[in-house]
Amino acid sequence: MDDFDIQHDGRAIPVTLSSSARRIRCSMRVTEDGVAVRTSPFHSHADVRSFLAKNRGWIIRNYAKIKSKRDSIPILADGAYASFRGDDYLIEPSLDGNCGFIDGVFKYAISANRSTMDMIRSGLMEAYVVAAVHDLESLRDKWSGSFSHSVTEFRLKEMRSRWGSCSYNGAISINWRLIMASPEVFEYVFIHEMCHLKHRGHGKGFWRDVHAFLPSASCHRAELRRDNYKLMNSPFKSSSPRTLAVVPGATVIST
Repeated sequence: MDDFDIQHDGRAIPVTLSSSARRIRCSMRVTEDGVAVRTSPFHSHADVRSFLAKNRGWIIRNYAKIKSKRDSIPILADGAYASFRGDDYLIEPSLDGNCGFIDGVFKYAISANRSTMDMIRSGLMEAYVVAAVHDLESLRDKWSGSFSHSVTEFRLKEMRSRWGSCSYNGAISINWRLIMASPEVFEYVFIHEMCHLKHRGHGKGFWRDVHAFLPSASCHRAELRRDNYKLMNSPFKSSSPRTLAVVPGATVIST
């Protein structure tokens, strides 16, 4: 079979083909693994090459964007960096028993019969959850009395694709991965969900309230969008949605 790989900057972008009798036109999808081209049985190899040549610029641009996003995901290894409250912390094993985020370094506990990645991952998760609960409690206390709708509880959760949610019974859920973003982004999501207690949708009234509480909301929203892929795809196993911690919300009631 012909080699359809696209050569660019000394590297090959892999191209794979699949055919369907129900398909009329060529189509393609670009992923971090390369270009997946879908054809019909009536398309020749020459047709495919012409299709790829016509869209070469678009393919290269999008493949580069995807690879750049993928490369932004941190690794869990000694000498690598872990994101915490918007800053990068050097990962090192603890030699004195002190663990956590300390003076620009994340120190993890050494344990026999466990891989370095597992030790780092478990240490980070524990530190992240503790810090996220602390920040959630601080935001709850900071904004206590500012909203006219009560919150039954705040839930720190594992969420696959959302940063926060608001239930009809007054419970607010926050994605634990926000602890890796800047404190301002964490606060933006907090305010965003608090405003959903009053507004169920994203209409003008909702955004008016968000900006009334947090005038810089647009900047933090843009920052979250920019880092969305990196944060959502951080090197932790994503499981089904589950609650990691619960913070009482009774103090956030306006009097």
